[in-house]
Amino acid sequence: AHAQLESGGKRLLHVQAAIDPQARGVAPSLPANSAAGPGMLQLQADLPLPFSLLDPALHASLVAKDYQLNYESPSSSKSALRRARGTLSADLHIVGAAPQPIADGSLRLAKGEVAATTLPQLLREIALDLQLSKQGRLTLRELSTKAGGGSLHSQGQVDVQGGQLREVKLSAQAKNFPVAAGAYSVWLDTQVELTG
Repeated sequence: AHAQLESGGKRLLHVQAAIDPQARGVAPSLPANSAAGPGMLQLQADLPLPFSLLDPALHASLVAKDYQLNYESPSSSKSALRRARGTLSADLHIVGAAPQPIADGSLRLAKGEVAATTLPQLLREIALDLQLSKQGRLTLRELSTKAGGGSLHSQGQVDVQGGQLREVKLSAQAKNFPVAAGAYSVWLDTQVELTG
């Protein structure tokens, strides 16, 4: 089966799926031929049927190399997300099911921008570097952004075993960073350490 999304005669997305009756599953694939921007993006998954999040045969992978995200909502849209841009690189693999699938790989975003109706200002220069290990450790090497004249930087790690949070070590530093508080905006200038 094939599906295709077009806008103005330009192909934005092509999805293909194959059903293997002997394997009792469906394997959708998002090939690396999207015309949304330069770079490469590929999503593959094996979904055994009947579908269940508890099925240990679940498998998904996301591979991206310098893929250019470039979303701008139409002026008539009621979506809260107005803009999302950045360069995505990823090599993520997830196998298994609840309570704890096994995840391994990395996800990086560079030169990111996000604008939304819920944010007081444009978030720019977003950088994200996330690592996942098969042992259940999620390492946030970097999460940083700027807004207005302020900045936010965070890093740390989280350990999860058997679906349970085992250890948390996170730090965040904000300098003159704007945050929406209802109809008002406040500016944060603080450093936070979270361990447990």
